[in-house]
Amino acid sequence: MLSSFIALYKKAILERPIITLVMICALILLAGFYSTDFKLDASADSLVLEHDEDLRYYRSIRARYGSDDFLVITYTPKNDLFSTETLANLKMLRDDLLKIDNV
Repeated sequence: MLSSFIALYKKAILERPIITLVMICALILLAGFYSTDFKLDASADSLVLEHDEDLRYYRSIRARYGSDDFLVITYTPKNDLFSTETLANLKMLRDDLLKIDNV
């Protein structure tokens, strides 16, 4: 079975490289012509399952705070992550952030 497929591939593709290249170019041109009609729906409704736990959590947070605005803060400690100094710095950062309105 596999040897007959290889023989067919060799006869149809490898022994006729010009015809193969012309066919590939024709397929590319045809795909390019019809690409103007291509539509991709990438909305949240089409990408997420309706009974997804993460979607339910997101919607509850959105209902609670009323906004999609968010800020991601990263922190790289100078010492060990769980050292007393690092934990104190994180607590100060948390306290400073809590003083800001809408946080």
